[in-house]
Amino acid sequence: MLIPEDINLYWIISISALLGLFVFGYLISAIRALAHKKPIKSLSSLIKSIILAPILILMTGFFAGIQGYSNLTHEEHIATLKIQPTGMQSFIVDIEYPNGRVQRAELRGDQVQVDAYILKWSSVANLLGLHTYFQLDRVSGRFINFEQAKSQTASIQTLSSKPLVDLVYLRKNHTWLDLFYDTQYGSSSFADASESKEYKLFVSTTGLLLRNSSH
Repeated sequence: MLIPEDINLYWIISISALLGLFVFGYLISAIRALAHKKPIKSLSSLIKSIILAPILILMTGFFAGIQGYSNLTHEEHIATLKIQPTGMQSFIVDIEYPNGRVQRAELRGDQVQVDAYILKWSSVANLLGLHTYFQLDRVSGRFINFEQAKSQTASIQTLSSKPLVDLVYLRKNHTWLDLFYDTQYGSSSFADASESKEYKLFVSTTGLLLRNSSH
């Protein structure tokens, strides 16, 4: 998974660790007070830990969720796609990432298509260093002819692993989290795959873009 480079990890980790210490401390205090037959003090400490625990879980969840995303502040080259036709409307695409990792997919169609998620945070989340992030989703074959596209079985391969925390699911089921989100949308780009070609895949705040490497 890709970890954002300019996110203020120090503050997120520090605050989470501090909250964790408080929750742990209050729990220990509650147990000790109960052992010394001080139920009121024990109950007070327990309530404090219960109040802080959800905040700790939320921050940990957000931190885990954004590990599947990469920070995006400008147009960035994120992969190179090498196309090799294997037959009529079929091809192999090797996706090479800047870190040296390579993914291969055998697809059917006239074109290659790449999809990604773009996630924008609100001004409140910006204070924590969260701005615009992207996550590659899948690569697929695309038929130009509409009728053929309807009749042919789709050929798709995932480009991402399942996140520890699904931020899309959290937002749909907890509307109060809209305070931290601006918007999330899907973006795709497709290009010809009928000949041996190499494309550079770029992403910006407006979405994905495939450029022929020879241009």
